[in-house]
Amino acid sequence: MAAKGGGRGGGRKKGKGKVEGTGPSLKEAQKLQQKAEKAGSRGWYSQDAVQLYRRATEAYLELYRTLKGNQQQEALVGLAECYGYVAELKAASCRGLTHVSQERDVKNEVCYLCKQSAECYSKILAAPDVEHREEIYVNLGNSLCVWAENADMPESLSLFKQALEQYDQSLGLRPDADTYMNKGDLLQRLAEVFLDAGDEPKAKAAFQEANAAYDLCCQNTDTTKGDDLVGLLESWGANLLSVAGVLSVGEEREACLQGALAKLNGAISFDVTATKAMNTIGDIYVLLSENAALATDQRLKFLEDALNLGYKRTLSVNRNDLDAAVGVAETQYAMGKLCSTQGETANASQMYLASAQRYGSVLSDPKLWNDFGDVHERSNFLYNAAVAMSSVGGDAALAEAVQTIKACVSFGVINPMEILSDSDLASIHSRLQSASA
Repeated sequence: MAAKGGGRGGGRKKGKGKVEGTGPSLKEAQKLQQKAEKAGSRGWYSQDAVQLYRRATEAYLELYRTLKGNQQQEALVGLAECYGYVAELKAASCRGLTHVSQERDVKNEVCYLCKQSAECYSKILAAPDVEHREEIYVNLGNSLCVWAENADMPESLSLFKQALEQYDQSLGLRPDADTYMNKGDLLQRLAEVFLDAGDEPKAKAAFQEANAAYDLCCQNTDTTKGDDLVGLLESWGANLLSVAGVLSVGEEREACLQGALAKLNGAISFDVTATKAMNTIGDIYVLLSENAALATDQRLKFLEDALNLGYKRTLSVNRNDLDAAVGVAETQYAMGKLCSTQGETANASQMYLASAQRYGSVLSDPKLWNDFGDVHERSNFLYNAAVAMSSVGGDAALAEAVQTIKACVSFGVINPMEILSDSDLASIHSRLQSASA
C-alpha cells in the first residue's frame, strides 16, 4: 500500500503505543529517534535519517536486553517503530534505482525490517498488561502493510489479510476514525491486488467492504479532535471510482461515479487545496470518456472536463503536482487520438504537440523527475512520452522519441521487441532498427 500514504493526501495513522521514558538511556535512544524523524519525512528517502534510526535501533536493542518491566517494553516499542520507519525509508529509496534488477535486493531488505518490526509488536501484544493495546494493533497492521507491498504473491496477499485482522482487533477494542480509514485504504488496496490476479468477484467485495469502512470512519469522525475529514472524503471518492471501474456501463456505475464526485467536491469545499480530490475528479472524467458507445464530441467534452475540472485545477494550486502533470499529458494525448479518428488532423496534431511538451516539461524538471517513482513507473512514463513525441512527427520530435524510448529500455522493464510491435511507435521503428544494426 506504498504506505498508502501515498496517493498524495491521507495515509495510515500511527498509534500511540509509547510513553515518555524515565531512564537516561531510554531518553538518549528516544532523542536519536526524534532526530531521525526530523532528518527525513516518512515516505522520502534520507540516508541521514536511516543512519540515525540505526543508531537508535542499536540503543533500543541494548536496552531491551538489560532493562526489565515497563522500561523493557518501552524499549521494545521504540525498536519496533525504528524498524518500521527504516523500512518505509528503504522502500522510498526505490525512486533512485536505475534498473529493475536492483529492486529485489531493496525489497528484500524492506521485508526483513518489516518482519523485525512485526515481531517486536507481536511480543508487546503477548504481554498481559499492555497500555494502549489498540494502538499497538494499528502499528502492527501498518508494518504488515509495508511488508505486503514489498513481498511477492501469494505472500503479499496473506500479509494484507493479516494487517486487516490487526485493524479489526484494534477496532474491537475501540472504534476510531483513523483506524477505520486505515482499514478502508487497506481494503481498497486489497481489491486492486485481487484485480491484478484476475479475481473480479473478490475485488468487488473488497471495494464494497472499503466503502463500509469509510462510512464507519465518517460516523466516528470529529474534526474538532483533528480527524481528517478531507482525507476521508478523498479516499472514499477514489474507492467509489475504483468500484465504477469494474462495473459495466449502467445505473449502478453511474451512481458510483456521482457518489464519487459528491465526496470529492465535498473535500474541496472543506479545503480548496485538496489536490488529491481534484486529480481524482480528472480520473472520473477520463473513465467516462472511455465509453466507446458515446459520440466522439461527448468523449472529447469529458476529456476537456478532466483537464479543466481536474488536473489543470490542481496545477493552479500546485504547479509541481506530478500526478496532475502526468494526467494532463495523458489526457491531451487521448484527445489527439480521438481527433485523429475523426479525421481532424490539425486538432490532433495540436493535442499531440501539447502532450509531448507536457511530458518533456516533467523530464526537464529535476525536482519532478527525481520525485517521480520506482523503475516501473519511470519506465511506463518514458514509454508514454515516447509515444506522444512520435505522434508529433518531424525530425526533431522523432529523434527525441528515440532517445526517450532508449531511456525507457535502460530500466530493464520493457522488452525491446514489444516496442517494435507497437503500432503507436511505428514512426520510429526504422530509426530504432538502424541504431541497433
